[in-house]
Amino acid sequence: MRPTQWATPIRYGRLFCIFVMTLLKKSVVAAIFAASSVALAHGPTPEVINCPAQIEQNETVKTTPQGWYQWNTNPSGQRQFFDITFSDGPPENAVYLNPVQVKTTAQGEINIYDFRSTSFSKIWLSCLYRDSTLAMTRELALQDNVCTVTYQGKQPIKKVTSIECRKIRSE
Repeated sequence: MRPTQWATPIRYGRLFCIFVMTLLKKSVVAAIFAASSVALAHGPTPEVINCPAQIEQNETVKTTPQGWYQWNTNPSGQRQFFDITFSDGPPENAVYLNPVQVKTTAQGEINIYDFRSTSFSKIWLSCLYRDSTLAMTRELALQDNVCTVTYQGKQPIKKVTSIECRKIRSE
């Protein structure tokens, strides 16, 4: 056998190894870049906000019309949490905030709220309950935050499954 017959497979084998190593280096660099981009896009660990899962409510009619009587169809008075709203200031001021983006998914919907504007006074969260006009509400320190509210289901029967807020630094 001539020496050149051995050199050809070795040479191609070496080129193949260089080719594979180049691909691996590019893949590793791409993976590191993708991971850092995801980390930057999502920012710091989100703060998870939980509303009370249910409230007990006792409803009565102030004045019962003559010939009628009151009957409570839900004697336990339990109302289940299903939705939220954010407001600029206490909710009784009725300055409710809309999401800046709404994404529809196969499972439901994602609403994104951006509170980085300096024009907000104080952000309040109101937790809403099915078949009730009562809400649980409180002030939150959400200035410089972007909040994501995830819903399961479609209108009219959708329910909040998570509320996550991340502090985002303005540039």
